[in-house]
Amino acid sequence: MAELATPAVWAGVEPAFLTVGGRRRDQLAETGHAGRLSDLDLLAELGVSAVRYPVLWGRGGQETDWEWAEARLGRLAELGIEPIVGLLHHGWGPVGVDPLDRHYPARFAAYAVEVARRFPQIRTFLPINEPLTTARFAGLYGWWDPQARDNAVFARLIVAQCLAIRAATRALRRWDPSVRTMVNEDSAQTCGTPELESVVSLYNDRRWLTYDLLTGRVDRHHPLWDTLAAVPGIADQLATLRDDPEWPDVLGVDHYVTSDRFLDHRLDLYPSIVTSTDIQHGFIDVELARVGGFEVDGFWRSLRETWDRYHLPLALTEVHLGGEDVDEVAWWAEAWHDAVTATHEGIPVEGVTTWATFGSCGWDTLMCADGGRYLPGAFDVASGRPVLTPMGKAVRDTAAGYPPAPMATGWWRQPHRILFPSGSEAAA
Repeated sequence: MAELATPAVWAGVEPAFLTVGGRRRDQLAETGHAGRLSDLDLLAELGVSAVRYPVLWGRGGQETDWEWAEARLGRLAELGIEPIVGLLHHGWGPVGVDPLDRHYPARFAAYAVEVARRFPQIRTFLPINEPLTTARFAGLYGWWDPQARDNAVFARLIVAQCLAIRAATRALRRWDPSVRTMVNEDSAQTCGTPELESVVSLYNDRRWLTYDLLTGRVDRHHPLWDTLAAVPGIADQLATLRDDPEWPDVLGVDHYVTSDRFLDHRLDLYPSIVTSTDIQHGFIDVELARVGGFEVDGFWRSLRETWDRYHLPLALTEVHLGGEDVDEVAWWAEAWHDAVTATHEGIPVEGVTTWATFGSCGWDTLMCADGGRYLPGAFDVASGRPVLTPMGKAVRDTAAGYPPAPMATGWWRQPHRILFPSGSEAAA
């Protein structure tokens, strides 16, 4: 009997590089990874076969720090680790670049080809990380520059990023038809009370928007067409994405314990956390994992739903949980188990990615405040010297062919996880 396929074990460094309130946030610098070439040898010790790695547009000047990129991609080649190269990670590019400028997709595509020309060893590109997340945080919620709270700005930003991905993908394939592109997005699902059914439906339709735009699914029958097309000047852009799509080769699924949400109009049930924004919107938005009556099934559900909708190869491109060691290992074990189960059921899952391998800084405030809490990943670099964590040991064991076993049951599977009133009976 043929041996059943299993996903590969991948890693990823947290490279967010963006502007927040006029200040640059640079995760590569804040975690110290930018100055530690030796980190790459630690990736080899983990046994990973590939790493999501940045060659970011605008990090280092008007283009990028080519010398920095050459040293790191060269070392990865020596170690036999494939780079899955990201070109933008929550940012827009060099200082002064406007993502809403009509020339933005062409400029970004030219940069992608320049990276491919300089580094022909790159076989897979992930052009823009989580376009929907970036468009929401920058265009709807006002957290990241341009700090807008406007549906029209959101629509323009998500469409601009998808046009840029399409242009880059097409240009890369013309340069080298063997190059692959990957597009990733957060797989958040939303539940809520019946009174919020229309909002819940909007959020659940919107979670597919990046993939739908890139695969030509946003036409006049799409539930978001009317809303998007009503934005002045955007209808022609939607039409070109619809009529002339450039499909990615792989879809990346990102899922966090906080990804799935519950919306509740009963604000009086949340007296300790309700804010003026919640009152303004008329509902509160909390983690589904903290609401009674629901179970956490995000990895499996996301893989199944994404495959059923697009029938493209998949990968879990960000697996990370900040917290206690036992919970981090349990989260990794669940991700691996669900990915293996999916492959055995005929869903092609190429890899499972331990994210923020050398940690991240400031995500507790979404990088909106200076500094912020450091969270380790497979390595803890708080002391300035990377130290392998229990999570890292679990990743290493997985790569060596020993399926990860949780050290304990994760908090999301224990009774004390419930902080908010049961919502399942009233859920939309």
